[in-house]
Amino acid sequence: TKLIQVFLLGQEELMHTITRPEMEPFKQRITNLEILGTLNADRTRKYILHRIQVAGGKSSIFSDTGWEAVVLASGTGGGMPRIINTLCDRSLGVAFEKEKTVVDVDDVFEAAEGMQIGKEVFHYKVALRSKERKKEAPTLPESNSIKEPEALSEGTEQMSSRESETPGVENQNRRS
Repeated sequence: TKLIQVFLLGQEELMHTITRPEMEPFKQRITNLEILGTLNADRTRKYILHRIQVAGGKSSIFSDTGWEAVVLASGTGGGMPRIINTLCDRSLGVAFEKEKTVVDVDDVFEAAEGMQIGKEVFHYKVALRSKERKKEAPTLPESNSIKEPEALSEGTEQMSSRESETPGVENQNRRS
């Protein structure tokens, strides 16, 4: 008798096929079954980081905004490793085409848009731009610190000193 060992990989749909009643004899012969499933934000980061390290890269290949954008877009894509792999590959490709050494939110957004999963990244990108504009906007002085022009304030001081010297003049001007 010859024994054949098979290593089988597949998407979630494969589980539906294996669990059908007519596949029971096949299912009984499976010695080890691993299901990766969907990944949450933390597992997505760890998964990507592991793949980068195995490839000999460093996590700094993604900027902080790039990491956040990948996690957001991956969640929109259902947290599926296949989607995450494609998104990262396309994001790296976009950055490469722009001759950039670090993938940022703009690169991930462009890649995610091409995959129709860019909605969350778009909102994140808008929020980042809004925050940047607030930092760059000049701060307006407080109303108490607004000063009158010197020429105007000098004239006012002169008028008030004249009025105090001749108190009856003011009253006469009001009557006429």
